[in-house]
Amino acid sequence: MMAAGTGSVLRRKGGHWIVCGLIGILLGTSMTLSHARDLNQQYKAQGLGLDTCTSFLDVRVEERGLYYSWLAGYLTAYNYLVRDTYSIAEYSGLTRTNEWLEKYCNEHPNHLMHEAARKFVTERYRIRLKQKPEREDMLRFQERIPGGPGQNRPR
Repeated sequence: MMAAGTGSVLRRKGGHWIVCGLIGILLGTSMTLSHARDLNQQYKAQGLGLDTCTSFLDVRVEERGLYYSWLAGYLTAYNYLVRDTYSIAEYSGLTRTNEWLEKYCNEHPNHLMHEAARKFVTERYRIRLKQKPEREDMLRFQERIPGGPGQNRPR
């Protein structure tokens, strides 16, 4: 289950991290708040979802792309499958989502990656974006992010 080796294989084949995202999408279809589980409330996690947070943290920061892509795929599947959801990560970009994952894994090193992803969507369900925001709303939000667009522009 070492993702570092898998990541280097993908880089040698052209660096197409999108493959990992697609895998995450497929895995994410069985792990949504809409309770897509079997009759006994069980579901099967696969791939990087079975890695521990410790495995994630053991990989050098610059090589964590495989995990980040898995999480992005999970969240994309969630957005697609869960009713009234445009984005479970609300206005947050992938950088903030990845930072959340690092913090969570540091606090819960023995948890599995699919548990971390499930916790992320559970925490954010109430504040999710239910529809695509207008461009003006996005720009206003980005201006409040330190270093975000608009922060370095003269006013």
